Amino acid sequence: DKSPYTFQELRTYYKGRYPDEQIQDLWDNRMVPVLPKLLEQGTPEQRADRDYVLKALKLRGPELRHAAVDLRKDKEVVLQAVKQDWISLDYVPEELLKDRDVIMAGLQQDWEAITYASKELLHEEEVVVAALSASIMALQSIPEEMWQGSSARSAMLDSLRRNPEPLRHCPKAIHADRQVMLEALRLRPKFLEFLAPELVADRDFILAAVKGNWEILEF
Repeated sequence: DKSPYTFQELRTYYKGRYPDEQIQDLWDNRMVPVLPKLLEQGTPEQRADRDYVLKALKLRGPELRHAAVDLRKDKEVVLQAVKQDWISLDYVPEELLKDRDVIMAGLQQDWEAITYASKELLHEEEVVVAALSASIMALQSIPEEMWQGSSARSAMLDSLRRNPEPLRHCPKAIHADRQVMLEALRLRPKFLEFLAPELVADRDFILAAVKGNWEILEF
């Protein structure tokens, strides 16, 4: 019935219908833990208590939105939330979205953390490389001039090799990049459909692509 139960409540609910072993198995293997909403259901005093908030965020990061305003500006508090769940970035004040540590904590979980980064951080190589290492989809948010660094390109190509499919959703400018598209066509000949017109018309490029994967001829 999707209601939360303690083990004793579950046992009482099913007692007489199922043996204890089955109830124990249900508890161990089929029940989903429900994390307490310590801040949402907390008192104003608890929401303003730094130690209490830190403990609460360790369990459920997005509860940051219920913390006292001053604590939402506290870097350690914010980091605790983001490390638990990157989506906590939704509730981080703008000034801390300029902080490298905060964005990097999010990028350790999901490339989309880059979409929260300040303009300044989008021009930092360390941040760019971390985002591209997570997924080539990060190109959607990273300025084009930051694509060209050797570390950024290496991260980009590594991500492409791990999972080439997101390339179809990347900015069109990357579809004109010779190195990236040669690797993409080697991995997925069907990506010919995304190839920039200038590369389609480039005989040397097409020959190199065919050498990389002859199946491109089928497309």
